[in-house]
Amino acid sequence: MPILDRASIEDDEDLHSRWAALLANAGTSPNSVHPSFIEILRQLTPDDAHLLDKLYDSCASKRIRRVTPWVDTITYAERERRAAAGENPEESFQNLIRLGLIQSDYEVDDRRTKVKLTRDGRAKINAELESHYELAQFAMRFVRACRAPKATIDASTDKS
Repeated sequence: MPILDRASIEDDEDLHSRWAALLANAGTSPNSVHPSFIEILRQLTPDDAHLLDKLYDSCASKRIRRVTPWVDTITYAERERRAAAGENPEESFQNLIRLGLIQSDYEVDDRRTKVKLTRDGRAKINAELESHYELAQFAMRFVRACRAPKATIDASTDKS
């Protein structure tokens, strides 16, 4: 019922379609729709949802989950040009982090790790952390749940 309530008051056509898809997926495959998806979708703006779709599609096509606010790598000049034209995904990206759809990932750079033994036998480690953002697995499920279910054709009813 919460899905119906939210879908009925949604003004944005794109978000309305996501509510309808969430409802359809909940009806056809209840385990694919986590109860928190309702609250997450309620907290997305149209810009947030559009960025999340772009990030999901990029990750799916490249088979990686590493993401940046601008989706693709762009130069500083291009970033500034786009920002001046009104395109700035930073706020939406931060909201997706807040909602747990994007997560920080840290890795130790093995090439820059140094271990020193002190005179008293202790190890002193100097290492560099590399950090990046990844689209959470939960986000992948969320996006799929907010997209129209795949149509299936029942071979027994197909008379053509």
